[in-house]
Amino acid sequence: MNRRTGMIALLGAIAATIASAQRRRPRVGVLLPGSEDLYVAYVAALREGLADAGRVEPATLELVFRYSGGSNERLAALARELVAADVDAIVTSSTPAIRAAMAATSTIPIVFAAVADAVGSGLVASLAHPGGNVTGLTLLIPDLGAKQFELLAEMIPGLQRVGVLRGRGEGAQAFETIAAAIGAHGASAQLVEVDAGDRIAAAFAQLRSAASQALIVVDGPLLNGQRAAIARLATAQRLPTLSTLRIYVDAGSLASYGPNLAAMWRRAGNGYVDRILKGTKPADLPVEQPTTFELVINLKTARALGMTIPQAIRTRAQVLIDE
Repeated sequence: MNRRTGMIALLGAIAATIASAQRRRPRVGVLLPGSEDLYVAYVAALREGLADAGRVEPATLELVFRYSGGSNERLAALARELVAADVDAIVTSSTPAIRAAMAATSTIPIVFAAVADAVGSGLVASLAHPGGNVTGLTLLIPDLGAKQFELLAEMIPGLQRVGVLRGRGEGAQAFETIAAAIGAHGASAQLVEVDAGDRIAAAFAQLRSAASQALIVVDGPLLNGQRAAIARLATAQRLPTLSTLRIYVDAGSLASYGPNLAAMWRRAGNGYVDRILKGTKPADLPVEQPTTFELVINLKTARALGMTIPQAIRTRAQVLIDE
């Protein structure tokens, strides 16, 4: 009887050990403020970054996804779902999603793969010393707006009137820096905000009334989801359009210039999530700025707009789309 009792106890201990080991497989929540199709490339890059560190699903890692479908109102509930799922860290992107995660937990580490202005938005105390349970990578580059205007000015001689489009409540800092850069070059900025996807056509009517010669799009979940409509209306209106994100160019806009977001998502995986899972506190991981930038030009769109892209710009482009 004692031998049988001992065997049962041993088997129970083994089962408990296996269950504990299985649960200790890290579980990482991913909270995204848009539809799944918007994040395919970035999620792939996150997985690549985690794989760089030897963390591969399902053997050594579990990813739990929540997508808001473009509704900021859903983010709070989705963040609470991830906390209830007992995740070990949360990866997210955009100020509204980060704020939702911060409201849901003050203890679970939060890594933002990309945010417009981490300090200005009050998400972290400073880039060097973020403090709290939040850290990651910021998109804010002081002269990015100036570089974007300069690219448009090279492609459009005599450029004087530039529209700047954003979703209401999104990209406020970028909105201001782009407008300031346009003004500093002696041109005027027509600032247009939309609060819903069905307002895009009205925004373009406003840009036409202002005689805008070009358009800079401030990316955000609302406009990202309307990128195809933006490209279509801009082409119909013969309005050269530049954005920070390549997804707009892939959808038919003229050009993009900005950080390589895929590289940032990969860095979020191997430079932040992996280190946090090994025990490093978010407060001890400085916020990083992007180091890789890319210029992408859609030559097919340029022809549709009746434009000839200068050879000097074509040479500088990392990607030329011509299909």
